[in-house]
Amino acid sequence: MTKILITGATGQIGTELVIALREKHGSSQVVAVGHPQNSAKRFNDGPYADLDICDRSALEELIKTHQPELIYHLVGILKSHVLFFSVQVGIFV
Repeated sequence: MTKILITGATGQIGTELVIALREKHGSSQVVAVGHPQNSAKRFNDGPYADLDICDRSALEELIKTHQPELIYHLVGILKSHVLFFSVQVGIFV
């Protein structure tokens, strides 16, 4: 089975992706990683870690512990202030 790790799991896209991938691969195969400030949105049906993605040593330890084969890095993908800035300067990704 494929072990998957999702950063930004407590965000809008991450939340839905965690649910979908846990249904497909099993709850124990999908590690949800959220920022400690968003820990109220914990996922109770599988592995979850509070982690500041800027903490390199904590991230390395998490990867060592869970040994994912696939990582979805969704931190900051859908932030209103980032979208606003992108529109203001004419950047469309």
